[in-house]
Formats: sequence, structure tokens, C-alpha cells
Amino acid sequence: MSIQKSINEVLEHLFEGYQSNPTAIFDITEVIKEQNPTQDPNEFGTLLLNHGYIKNQQYRPTGFVCQISINGIEKIAPSYLNDKIEKVVSTLGISGGQGSIMEILEFEDKNFQAAFDIVKYMENRGFIKQGIYHHNDIIIELSLSGKEYFDKNKASFN
Repeated sequence: MSIQKSINEVLEHLFEGYQSNPTAIFDITEVIKEQNPTQDPNEFGTLLLNHGYIKNQQYRPTGFVCQISINGIEKIAPSYLNDKIEKVVSTLGISGGQGSIMEILEFEDKNFQAAFDIVKYMENRGFIKQGIYHHNDIIIELSLSGKEYFDKNKASFN
């Protein structure tokens, strides 16, 4: 099996876990061993880390645990991020430019980590200004680039 296919399988496993619990770390040892029984999980984990696909990694004698990073999500499930960005930009564009990420995405408190990840992603790409962080919520505001993106795409948001 190709390395790329193994990477995709592991990232899919991590993304499924992330969707159910964005703060949990997941053991990827079994997924790696299913792909290639001779592959060292710690070495494979290092490969994922070097690509920026994972975070909060832990090397263990019996395996490797980690979380998927926003770059990993972008690789394996770009529509997840695109859908969230479009919802946030369209909501903020219609409402005047500022709001709660948790309300916009209709997230419960348990999904705060996912909201945090999405905010960081959007800040890094210039869609929103620096968020105002509160306990279990982030107030966000469209940046000039975010407003421009909204204006260019508002017909497709409806």
C-alpha cells in the first residue's frame, strides 16, 4: 500500500474522531498496522507531524496517539472547512460583520475546540480579524478581505 493511501486512512480515522470529540487524542497504531503490519507507528506519526497533519502527539512504547490538525482536516475533508467558512462569512456579511462563532455554527460547548480551530484557520487566511476569546465562545468580525469574499460570493450563499 502506498504511503499516501496510508496517510489518508489515518487522517480519515482521526477526522472521524475529531467530529465526535474535538478535544480527544486518538490512538492511530491499529490503523497504521492495518495498512502495513511492519510499519513503526512512531515513525509514521513523525511523518504525519512533519507534514503538519497532526498535533498533540504522544510517542508511546506501544503506539502513537495524536489529534488531527487543521492542515490534516484541510487535506482529508476540505469541504468541512469550506462549508464552515461559507456559513460564517455569509452570516457575518448579512448581519453586519460581527458575531459569535458558536451561535453562527450552532455548536454546543463540547465543540468549542472545533470552533477555535475554525477561527484560527479563518484568521490565518485573512477572512476575519483577530477573535475576542471568551470562555466557550469567540466573537469574530469579518476583515476587509472577508467582506470582499462575501461581496464576490453572496449570490452563491443564498
